Amino acid sequence: MNKTNESKNKQLTQFNRTAILRTVVADAES
Repeated sequence: MNKTNESKNKQLTQFNRTAILRTVVADAES
C-alpha cells in the first residue's frame, strides 16, 4: 500500500511540475 501511494505521489509531483513549467512558459511568451 505504501509503495503504491509513494509512486502515485511521485506521478502527481511530476504532473504538477509540468503544469507549473507550462504556466511559466505561457507567462513568459505572453
